[in-house]
Amino acid sequence: MNDHDDSSSTTAPHDAPPKDQHIHRFERTAARSVTPKGEHYIDECTICGDRRRGDVLALTPQTQEAIDLLPDSAFAVVATGGTKDEEGNTVPRTLRLLLHHDSDEVVDDDLLPVAITDEPVTEMSPADHAKAKTHLAEHAKKN
Repeated sequence: MNDHDDSSSTTAPHDAPPKDQHIHRFERTAARSVTPKGEHYIDECTICGDRRRGDVLALTPQTQEAIDLLPDSAFAVVATGGTKDEEGNTVPRTLRLLLHHDSDEVVDDDLLPVAITDEPVTEMSPADHAKAKTHLAEHAKKN
């Protein structure tokens, strides 16, 4: 007679205790999970095989292509130079700095703190630093 219930999880070892009777021991796997908010590592329990989304590998709310389609207003500052495309957005896109709005032009709660942290170390003119700092601080007060 088989004393193992093979109808349970196929990834769990045969001698694994029931999921509700052990403390998970998660280890990082090579797998990745991409969500709208970013790319995450996948962690797997070494006892039962349960998986969870782990630490953020890269905060990428959208692909670069999608970010390029965002309006200039999604960024704290647009550095001087460049031209405007047919939608009125700055080209080259690299002049648009400190993304903090999502595709619906709503302040993104994950991107705002990143933009605030990145502002002092982002290469731009002193005038653009002042503008970006003021703009991001206004958003931070509202949140």
